[in-house]
Amino acid sequence: FYSTFLLSHAIYIKDKSFEYISNFFENSLAELSNRNPQEVDTHFKRIDANHFSAIVYIRGNKAAECRIWTGGSSRLFTNGIAYSSNASGSDNSINDSMSIVDDGYALFLQPLAMAFFTSQQNVKKLLSQQGAAECFWDILLRPLQQDST
Repeated sequence: FYSTFLLSHAIYIKDKSFEYISNFFENSLAELSNRNPQEVDTHFKRIDANHFSAIVYIRGNKAAECRIWTGGSSRLFTNGIAYSSNASGSDNSINDSMSIVDDGYALFLQPLAMAFFTSQQNVKKLLSQQGAAECFWDILLRPLQQDST
């Protein structure tokens, strides 16, 4: 019984976390564009209930993009939230992901932390929904930060 309850609760947490991340990205993209109206344009697209894409344009040129989705349709990734640095790619290609983990007291999100995409501060940490959204946001903005240094 407990394992069935834990599984259904993990699915609930995954779905709620995906919605949180989606809203975080939509609002953060709008804010990024509002703060830099002459330089930055953004595009958020809700593809379906389980996928969204985000694109940042600098002076009309695509500077950063991603697609985030909740797992289930790929054989490579079945239960979590996936991140791809390609806004129009397939579900078979991920750059990072968040899995639902149980620390014995609560359920959290844990990044896969693929070597060079996720900041070292998030490696193997148990994250809240906000922490997971910020981790993915950091990955999206990394090309912009590298170009400005």
